[in-house]
Amino acid sequence: MLTERMEFGRVLELAERSALGEFRVSADRFPRLQKILAEGQPGELDLRVAFSLVGENLPQLSLRAQGSLGLVCQRCLERLDWPLGLNVQLALVADEREAEQLADPFDSVEVPADGLWLAEVIEDEILAAVPIAAVHTEQKDCRTEVAPDEADAPGARPFALLRDLMQEQGGNGKPN
Repeated sequence: MLTERMEFGRVLELAERSALGEFRVSADRFPRLQKILAEGQPGELDLRVAFSLVGENLPQLSLRAQGSLGLVCQRCLERLDWPLGLNVQLALVADEREAEQLADPFDSVEVPADGLWLAEVIEDEILAAVPIAAVHTEQKDCRTEVAPDEADAPGARPFALLRDLMQEQGGNGKPN
């Protein structure tokens, strides 16, 4: 199911049968997600994919993804185990016109004419859930901290240097 391209007819068939799939996959199985993972253990994800019909025969994909992703802390640049708890419902539509007719609570995914890659949809949803700049919740958890004497080193405070330069120039960017 994860590796097959599904045309809209196949999606509708899966929804009519209320198809369900449960998988355990390594996070590095997703190429775009892999680019933001820390070196080493990427983490394992438990995926639950369920198709159903809602409303007037509208196929819906329910996706649950749980696990831990090995991200890079943007404060210390070390590994950060980030818990993923994703639970989304997506309406699967044949075209943009159909998507525009949906009621507000539905997020939708258009099934392209050449078919839908389920793994790409899952990866899109995981990437949307991952923080833009992941950091350890507590600074004490970061492996490297700036020592007090390093904070005052030249170049460590670039905006302070810019402020001093602007004050020397009268605040208008022109020399006095």
